[in-house]
Amino acid sequence: MRCTNLSGTKSGKLIEELRYIIQNGDYKAEDRFYSQSELCSMFGVSNITVRDAIGTLVAEGYLHREQGRGTFIAKKDADAAPGKMLGVVLRSDAEVGYLGPFYSDVFDGMYTRLAECGYGLQIFTSKSDGDGASFDQEILKTNVKGMLLLGQMPDELVKSISDILPTVIVDHHTDDERLDAVVTDNINGAIMAINHLVDLGHRRIGFIDGWYYTSSVHERLMGYKEALQSHGLEFDPQLVIAGNNRFDTGYTAMKRFLAMDQPPTAVFAQNDPAALSAIEAIREAGLSIPDDISIIGFDDIAEAAESRVPMTTIRVHRRNMGICAVDKLALAISSGVPAGKQVMPVELIVRNSTGPCSK
Repeated sequence: MRCTNLSGTKSGKLIEELRYIIQNGDYKAEDRFYSQSELCSMFGVSNITVRDAIGTLVAEGYLHREQGRGTFIAKKDADAAPGKMLGVVLRSDAEVGYLGPFYSDVFDGMYTRLAECGYGLQIFTSKSDGDGASFDQEILKTNVKGMLLLGQMPDELVKSISDILPTVIVDHHTDDERLDAVVTDNINGAIMAINHLVDLGHRRIGFIDGWYYTSSVHERLMGYKEALQSHGLEFDPQLVIAGNNRFDTGYTAMKRFLAMDQPPTAVFAQNDPAALSAIEAIREAGLSIPDDISIIGFDDIAEAAESRVPMTTIRVHRRNMGICAVDKLALAISSGVPAGKQVMPVELIVRNSTGPCSK
């Protein structure tokens, strides 16, 4: 199993501590591990840091999670039946380790279905700007029968892998109809968000964009523009501010929005981490949410409901994406025929961060 040194990341020290505990403790497969709240208390860190650390250890094969039951010591890949090994390529980003809060839940769904089907899992990692040059020989040395690609990967890497093995892309899609993909209904999700804000009386609505192109963020921007047009509202490019996917993205973007002569009365962020950090900027400015400004995110990660202002967002059923991806890959392996793109539905979750426009 190939793993990346995460000691330079925000949760790197916690990951190293937990890895040591698992490797040196008296644990057997399927033993219950500490809960998130217990780990927060033990190490004096935030819930977000613990979630990131556990997500990375799940990806490394040390732990697995079962919804509603807890976190457990994972079985070894050797327990899988011969010929029933799948691979997953994870993009290793410096700021969030392997997964981050979104893909951690997708991976949970994958792991659950893999275990139910008796599959083992081999982990591969790729930098976000990597290529497929070194992957061909590496994959050919393994006995994996199919590959799951988690998140956006370089086109060269996708082609390199899909030319060798049945492949399913998760949370990204390409123009290659040979490839299976499981994606979020990003356009309709963005339309739901803007319709909600317009129904509350907002007309000047900002959008916190991503710092690099992904199909998901691009589609959310498309939905934003489409919804504005459907309500007869003119698209203003100054109300789209690009950030990145780190937790301080929305903070910086919101500072720029609030410095405008006419700030937006509501902001739609391309994901929840951006929206959560934007909330901090609003609070620092002495403004009230939602009385002075409304904000809505996308994904419904756990922190959205747990934040100081419980956040309105678009819920993505992330575990179901992971389950669906494994099912599609198993079908592609058995039939030899790709099943195409699966678009997963989303829903609007209204909490306390959006309210009627007061201006």
